[in-house]
Amino acid sequence: MFKLFFSILITNLIMGSLLFSDSDIDVPQLSVRGEARIRRPADQLTLNLGVLTEDKTAEKALSENNTAMQSVMDALKNAGLSPSEYQTATFNIRPILTPRPQNPPPEWYPTVIGFRVTNNLTVRTEKLNLAGSLIDAAIKAGANTVDSVSFSLKDYPTHRADAITQATSQAIADAETLAEAANIQLDKVLNISLDDAVIRPKSYMAFRTMDVSASIEPGDVDVTATVTIDYQIRSH
Repeated sequence: MFKLFFSILITNLIMGSLLFSDSDIDVPQLSVRGEARIRRPADQLTLNLGVLTEDKTAEKALSENNTAMQSVMDALKNAGLSPSEYQTATFNIRPILTPRPQNPPPEWYPTVIGFRVTNNLTVRTEKLNLAGSLIDAAIKAGANTVDSVSFSLKDYPTHRADAITQATSQAIADAETLAEAANIQLDKVLNISLDDAVIRPKSYMAFRTMDVSASIEPGDVDVTATVTIDYQIRSH
């Protein structure tokens, strides 16, 4: 009987030790957050522009759009771009329907009254000094939509890595400063997480004027990162 009781006791102790892990113990911790913001001169221009045409027939709307878009692409080329620096982003043909009346009768149904063709180009180039002249040339050639103009960084991964490195170094430095001031010791890293790492391009709203060359300055681009590190700590 004693041997049986002793065996059960040992078994329970072993099972208890297996089920009881470090995660069940409240260990003293120190959490620090490092932030970094670096600025780099913009080296890439992205421009989205297009041609929108409407007509009663799809054929005529498409023909007018093709003619205008060819003029726009010729203008971009004459302004200093190579064909590899612009490409079609979206193209679609959609019917234009009669508007729904305020109180339509039960038998009311929309009818096709025309067609709308949209053809949008994305320009991506390192020739930042051409930003204003490209928009001006495109509008004069027939572009009637300029959706966005932004300046960013071509080698984004490298700049992102720099920001993450700086944020991590800041978090470690803060942890060491706090540990020294509080007379504690950093034991080990329990967790490290990347909370944020983004590039913030310098963007402009759509332009509606014919001469915008004096309105655009590339400037600098911000890259930010935030890192959190959790340490296990102990007293000296």
